[in-house]
This record gives sequence, structure tokens and C-alpha cells, in this order.
Amino acid sequence: MRLNKFDLNLLLALEALLRERSVTRAAERLFVSQPAMSAALAKLRDYFNDPLLVRVGRDLELTPRGRSLREPVHQMLLNAQTVLGSQIAFDAATERRTFTLLSPDYISPWVIPAVLSRLEKWAPGVRIQVERPSSSGFASLAQGDVDLLLAIDAPDSLSLPALPESMCSAFVVGLRYVCLISANHPEVKDELTSEQFLRLPHIIVRHTHHHSLLEDTVQDRFDMQLDVRAMTENVLELPFLVQDTPFLAVTMEPLARPLRQSKTLKVLEIPEGIMPTSRLDMMWHRSFQSDPSHAWMRGIILNECAGRPVKDVDIW
Repeated sequence: MRLNKFDLNLLLALEALLRERSVTRAAERLFVSQPAMSAALAKLRDYFNDPLLVRVGRDLELTPRGRSLREPVHQMLLNAQTVLGSQIAFDAATERRTFTLLSPDYISPWVIPAVLSRLEKWAPGVRIQVERPSSSGFASLAQGDVDLLLAIDAPDSLSLPALPESMCSAFVVGLRYVCLISANHPEVKDELTSEQFLRLPHIIVRHTHHHSLLEDTVQDRFDMQLDVRAMTENVLELPFLVQDTPFLAVTMEPLARPLRQSKTLKVLEIPEGIMPTSRLDMMWHRSFQSDPSHAWMRGIILNECAGRPVKDVDIW
């Protein structure tokens, strides 16, 4: 290998390009100009005698050589960080990095804003890119191309028998469910009975063509089917769909907190013994385990979801 002809500073640019598959996004990740990243890509292409990224339609895709470099280059940088760790201290105030988070639409509205608030105070150079989970997104997570995944009741919710050995996970917080109804509901006032919950018509969330957690739970525990009048894939639509209707809707308690002050909606407790609690889990590639900035971000999310004081964030 012609190591004496390779500028080791290009490794950072190479990893960013291989991860982002975009000159613009790679430049944003490293906080450099687009011309500077284009110049780095030209040098890398010359060194490897391979285009690394080729245009396919409107997108850039990795060549076979580029795909083969992703994991080795990522591991090289982690090894270098380990070797030089005693010389380089992590400083949130000066850190410049973009974290990519896979987060469903029913998690990010109550997790991400508080995290951003803390980043604004402690780490103004750190940015977050939120993407929706998908099969390709999980594959990117398993390859170390995505920083974190937030999921409810994993690995079951990911249709996995178990997490791959390459993945680390952490329990974040327990979650309970509540019921949304219209403030002028014709039958339910300030308390919901089990009989009402099981009898009245519902609007439910289905993220796939299969039954929802609510439907499955009622079927298993009471051997009956709910009266479902409408279905949506977006949990954030529920408050609008139940307003001024006789319908009920179930959502996670953190999402319902802002609605407790609403004059058009009521947030009621679900009668005991109907809905199980869930858990929010966080997952990441094992190669990020000892990365101090990654560990700091995990600590931010854990502390925020656990409701700890905004004084200190553990680095773990």
C-alpha cells in the first residue's frame, strides 16, 4: 500500500463520503465547503483508482470498491481514536458532528425537541438528522452508517427474533398508554370504564396491514374485537380525528401531555388491566460503543427521557 502517498486527513472525508453518499452532505457532516469535499473526493478517486461514488439517476451510489471500504475505514478511525484517546479530550462545546437518528413519528415529537434544547445549551456545533425507520435504515444501522435507532418494544417491533451481535441496546424508559376523546363526548365524562372502552368505537393506528397493538391486546385478553371505525398510519393525526366525534383513540402518554390543556380534547386513563406498558429502547452499532461523542449523545437521550435534572450528563 502506498501509505507514504496518502494524506491520512483524507480518511475523515472518505468515511463521510462513504456514509452520506453525497458530496454536499459529507461536507456538511465535516463542516467544510462543498468545493473542499469535491477536491478530497478527486484525490481519493486518484489514490484508489476507482470512482468510489457514481451517479445513478439523481443519486450517488457506491461502487463495489466503495462498499468494501465502508467498514474498514470506519474501524480504522475508531482504532485511531482509541490509540489517541489519551491525547484527545471530548469537549461538547467545540464538538462539530451530525448524528443520524432513526426515530418513528410517534417518538421524535416528544424526545427530539428536549434533546435539541440541551444541544443548543451545551453543544451548538452538534446537529441531528432524523430519519424514519425502514428495512434499508436498519441495514444501515447494522453496518454502522446510522448512529442510533429509537424503537418501541424492540426487537419484537422490528420483526427480529433477537438483535444481531453487532448491535448494542439500552432500555431508555417505560411507557404507558392513555385515551383521547372529544371534550364534548356524548357518553364519557371525566372517567372511562372498562365496559365503555371495549364497547365504544375506536380510531386506531396501524403501521402495517396487520392488527395494531391495541387490537391484538383486546383480542388476546378479552377474546373480542374492537369496533374500529377508522385507521391511520400516523399517530399524530389522532387528536384531529377524535375531536367532535364519539370515537376513542389510544396513544402514548408522552405524546398526550401537550393535549391535557386542550379545551376540545380530554386525556383519560385507560382502565387498569386493558393495555400493557411498553418500553422505549435505543440501539447502535457496537463500533460506536467507546466513541466519546456518541456515548455523550446516548447519555443526553437517556437523561432527557428519564427526566433527570439538566445539570450534568453522564459520559458512558
